Amino acid sequence: MAGQQVLAAEAATTDAQVEEAQAYAAEAEAERARVAALLARGAASRAELESAEAEARASAARVSALLGARRGASAARAAEGYAGDAARSRLVASAESIQAERAEAEAELARLGRALDARSLRAPVAGIVVERAPLSPGQRVEAGALLVVLAPDGPRVVEASFDAERAIGRVMAGQAARVRVRSEGALAYRPATVSRVSGEARDGVVLVELALAESNAATLTHGLVAEVIVTVDHRSPLQIALDAAGGAR
Repeated sequence: MAGQQVLAAEAATTDAQVEEAQAYAAEAEAERARVAALLARGAASRAELESAEAEARASAARVSALLGARRGASAARAAEGYAGDAARSRLVASAESIQAERAEAEAELARLGRALDARSLRAPVAGIVVERAPLSPGQRVEAGALLVVLAPDGPRVVEASFDAERAIGRVMAGQAARVRVRSEGALAYRPATVSRVSGEARDGVVLVELALAESNAATLTHGLVAEVIVTVDHRSPLQIALDAAGGAR
């Protein structure tokens, strides 16, 4: 921008000088013609004519020199413009190349991210790993292979199997129960609640899920064997005996 301003100022100066020189040359030529006419009438000397002719030639030469300078300034402006255009073209091309490289790098980064995700193992829920396959670093793992067993955070769940004939219609969600882990002793019962009963029997058994209170499940780990007692009837021993006697008649 600064170079263009300097060239514009130089061009304006050259134009003014050309106009001034042309005006002076016209006056010098008019003076030469006037002296030549006077010489023809004997009113001027040969020396005066030669002096006027020399001045006219000098004025014309100055005009020619200034015109040449103005053409040179125009050529310089054109060259500067071409150079500026070329520089701008190079900058635009460089910016486009950088943008293309950036887009390519971002695409490669996204591809690598997808490849990393495909090769990463993430648990679907928060929890504790209770079983892990015996693997070594660098070992190849087939798709669908069992790698870990995860016990999710939250209330501990006890799964129990009951005889279908005795449980169907009697064991129901919401009933109170007691759970005793065999490794904790005969009297270490923990309160629980039946949370779900399977809708159908399989191999003669019904699967029942029981929920333990958080305070009673904090020390339990996955895979423990337990005994489950579900309360299905609230009758006193006397009532049970009377019902049994009545049924015996």
